Amino acid sequence: MKSSVIYTEEAVKRIRKEQEHNLKKYLDEASWWREKTTEDLKALIFPPSMKRSQFVLSYGDCPVCQEPVLMYDWIIDPFNHPWKVRCPHCKKLFPDDKEYIDDGYGYKGKHEDKYMFMGYYLLFGQWEKLIYEGIKKLSDAYVVSGDTEYAVRAGALLDRLSDFYPDYDYMSQGVMYEEEYKSEGYIGYWVMSCNEIMDLALCYDMIRKTLNKDIREKIEEKIFNDALKNRPKIESNYPNTDMAIMIIKMVLKYPEEEYMKDFHEIMKTGTKVDGITGEKGIGGYTTIIIRSLYKLLCLLSLEDEDNLTNILNKYPVLHKTFKFHINIMYMNRYIPNVGDCGYFAAPLKELPDILNHEQKDAFPFMHSKEWFLYKLYEAYNDPDFVKALYLSK
Repeated sequence: MKSSVIYTEEAVKRIRKEQEHNLKKYLDEASWWREKTTEDLKALIFPPSMKRSQFVLSYGDCPVCQEPVLMYDWIIDPFNHPWKVRCPHCKKLFPDDKEYIDDGYGYKGKHEDKYMFMGYYLLFGQWEKLIYEGIKKLSDAYVVSGDTEYAVRAGALLDRLSDFYPDYDYMSQGVMYEEEYKSEGYIGYWVMSCNEIMDLALCYDMIRKTLNKDIREKIEEKIFNDALKNRPKIESNYPNTDMAIMIIKMVLKYPEEEYMKDFHEIMKTGTKVDGITGEKGIGGYTTIIIRSLYKLLCLLSLEDEDNLTNILNKYPVLHKTFKFHINIMYMNRYIPNVGDCGYFAAPLKELPDILNHEQKDAFPFMHSKEWFLYKLYEAYNDPDFVKALYLSK
């Protein structure tokens, strides 16, 4: 069996101990997929020829009640209403087989607007909620329980996904703001594809030892090596693409010096201006490097917590990185919201970087923010990190 690289035996032992009280939660969350056969799960995967859309109609309304339903306001529940999207106002389900028919290329409304009911469902229902979430929930359940039935099902989804993955091409198959040939990506557009390839690589690392050699090689070549060869499909906000490439290299067992060279480049570029990238948008885009480094440092410390201390000592600029928003905060409530990040004097509920509890993009079983901030306090002997933690409560 090929051992895991990130979710090693030591890391999994720690995770199971820490998550023992949450075991039922993880198993409950994976139960829908656990009850399916591997063939049932493989049948969820759709071919690249099926058109996907980021929105039903980005500026649109409901064809029935005429109330505005913009961008992501349509409701999708694939478990109870498969292949349907629901208006949040009148609760009408679309499409139907009488008046509001969508053959996969959209329903044409009275003003010639095209409502992409099926394309939207395919992306945010079939892919996001059934396939992608299924892989994550099953992999998590396997790590905390050790029950290989969860790993077998996650592996079946990855195996079948690999049959199509190189041929997914959002540029030629997707719709963005009612336009085709607009955005790079795989199943979804580039931001989604970049975040998803990181999660898929980590899920694969969790379950890899349960897979046979042929399936491992197929998944590695057709999903992860394909992503390495097609950077434009995962080109996202800095440093996420570089981080994705680094994680893939780790999972594929590249030499440590090679993926740590990637890490050094991220550190060099990502902290060049006061510990951050210099990107505008203090409450928005500026935070991306901070949250990304938090995630990456936690990942590198998953097996051995001393790794974080060693990195913090090697790169003292990280003191500036993680203290950036603390230093510019006024009255514990305001920062100068300059750039693409809302309005200037907007009061904060909490700091917008790693303490932003609205962020749902954490890697599986990461160390807590509380643990991380206390490690910063220990490394730099700076009580402001503990104060920031207190103020966030």
